[in-house]
Amino acid sequence: MLGLWVSVYRVSMMCADLMMRRARLFGPLLASGCEVLISGKGTRRVRLFDGERALVGNATAKRRREFTETRLLAHEALRRIGHDGPILKGSDGEPLWPSGIVGSLSHCPSLCVAAVASAERIRAVGVDVDDSDGLSDGIMRFVFSSEELASLRMVSSVERRAAFCAKEAASKALSALDGTGTSVRYP
Repeated sequence: MLGLWVSVYRVSMMCADLMMRRARLFGPLLASGCEVLISGKGTRRVRLFDGERALVGNATAKRRREFTETRLLAHEALRRIGHDGPILKGSDGEPLWPSGIVGSLSHCPSLCVAAVASAERIRAVGVDVDDSDGLSDGIMRFVFSSEELASLRMVSSVERRAAFCAKEAASKALSALDGTGTSVRYP
């Protein structure tokens, strides 16, 4: 399988609801052998690998929580497919997965998601989540081409947000294939 991407917009934060929605939201990924875990933030404590702790040693408390929660999910997903090891960061901030693994991480103020798979089964995966109410004009101009912006002006803010998440998730998957980092800017 060449690659998969998934985007999630405004997933409910109720834990029971999250678990019920997991199969519906991530069905194609799960069926392909990808392990996807989602969680509300701040629900657990986790011990990071030394190399991972060093990556956020000087970060704000908020950033450390986001980083730690997504890594917790990623480590649990790795364990479920029989792997382990630190998830460090590349030069563009992208996760560096253990050998033989592909994956993607995303978080927003109230939600974290991690998706991992064996590189023998899937070449790339990308996920993105967002729960904010709107995109600034600056972000829209950065992420979308002028043609895309013209089309997006004709749809609801919910659809614009979904398009943003889809583009971010696809960008993560595509950048993993060609090693270009995780920039969403295509114009």
